[in-house]
Amino acid sequence: MRKINRFLSLRFNTKKVLLRFFILILLITNFDVVEGQNKGNVLFIIVDDLQPMISSYGAEFVSTPNMDSLSKESIQFNSAFCTYPLCSPSRASVLTGKRFRFQNHTNDEEGPSTPSINEVIRENKSLGELFKKNGYFTAALGKVYHGHVPEPDVPYWDLIYDSDSKKRSMEEWSTMTKENRGGRSDHIWKIGNKLKPAGALVWGHLDVKDDYFSDGEAANKACEIISSHKKKDPLFLTLGFRRPHLPLFAPSKYFDQLSDENYPVFASHDRSLRPFDITPKNKGLWNEGMSDKESQEVIKAYNACVSYVDNLIGKVIDELKKAGMYDNTTIILWGDNGFHLSDHGLFRKNTPWQVSNRVPLMIHSSAQKTKGEYNGVVEAVDIYPTLVDLLDLKTDMKKTEFDGKSLVPIIQGNLEKDHKEFAMITAKTRIGIVDRKHYFLLDSVSAEIELYDRMEDPSQLKNLADSSLYDDTKNDYINKVKAAWENVPWRFSKQ
Repeated sequence: MRKINRFLSLRFNTKKVLLRFFILILLITNFDVVEGQNKGNVLFIIVDDLQPMISSYGAEFVSTPNMDSLSKESIQFNSAFCTYPLCSPSRASVLTGKRFRFQNHTNDEEGPSTPSINEVIRENKSLGELFKKNGYFTAALGKVYHGHVPEPDVPYWDLIYDSDSKKRSMEEWSTMTKENRGGRSDHIWKIGNKLKPAGALVWGHLDVKDDYFSDGEAANKACEIISSHKKKDPLFLTLGFRRPHLPLFAPSKYFDQLSDENYPVFASHDRSLRPFDITPKNKGLWNEGMSDKESQEVIKAYNACVSYVDNLIGKVIDELKKAGMYDNTTIILWGDNGFHLSDHGLFRKNTPWQVSNRVPLMIHSSAQKTKGEYNGVVEAVDIYPTLVDLLDLKTDMKKTEFDGKSLVPIIQGNLEKDHKEFAMITAKTRIGIVDRKHYFLLDSVSAEIELYDRMEDPSQLKNLADSSLYDDTKNDYINKVKAAWENVPWRFSKQ
């Protein structure tokens, strides 16, 4: 009898062990792919080279009614900064939530010691992978990454769409009248001779419909996905617009709706670039050798491209409302980096100044307890943990492992308290930090220091580091910068 009881006990314990093992397997399996039926949708809009040239940010001479409307329904972040002011590193950072220092290398010898930024995607769980494993239908439309979706990330996107019609703008250059195009004379000559210079500082417009260009096609695709989406599956839709990246081409109507008044051109007494600002692209010339009138035409073209993108954004949001998905969709609008529009006699990006690093950021969510503006500093790397927190996404990362910090407390109404002490910025050899008061830069090679008052000198014309009155402030910032950037890894990109 005792043997029978021992046998039954052993059998019962074995069943308990097997049951626990089976439950463990279920938990592990559910972590890899979590049902997302109760999750909200996400529309993540990425706009290329968009500085805060939006009316809700105080910009003039531009028409952005749709982004303005979104701002009124969102938290608008007035002091958001990118990780690095170039498309590729900035996007790699926001898609992985990882911060890194970046350098362009032109030879193979430096490669092995500084891993490529493509490996940031390979080494980390990107937003595509995160949402796919949380049961979302994932779609990447337009320019989301810099170029094609990296191979390690392809399996995590249910739909990838990008149009080749971006090439049409160059091909149609010859059909534009002289009145409908302009820019740098040497770039105009090269395009006319079919040389197609990279990053051509030129503008032009055609009397065509919105979907003639790739941005319009991407918006159409987004509307198609939204209108046909099955309500039981949550949607993670990333939508990347190429404009206002150079060349500045858009349908004519967006140029026509803007006035021909004199757009502000950066003033300078000596009109000479600082040594750090001299690059092969500008050849050391103020406004890349263009006259004030030519520079104003470029600024107007930039604004026209912003208005074009604004109309496309409105079209997609209207489709969300028509489909009954708006109230259950988190909408994030983000510019990947800033852009010089004659500021300091420069066009383009990839400088350490605020105009190159500060970006627009708006977040609309059903979790909002208020709407309004937040003036404390935030970073692009904060977007990743914000989405994890906001949508309760399952991840194997601990909060302490994120390089950014969740913005949910701000979204839920805490608009006064500082989110973080400072934001970290970098460009070329400069590393720095930004807080509510100051913008501080340290050259990691020459040890040159720059300190600007953000409130009194937003254009960054007066370097306070030249004054001994700020010696204590400088030393304080030097210590903070060195401590903040000490363990941040390097990445590189071969040209």
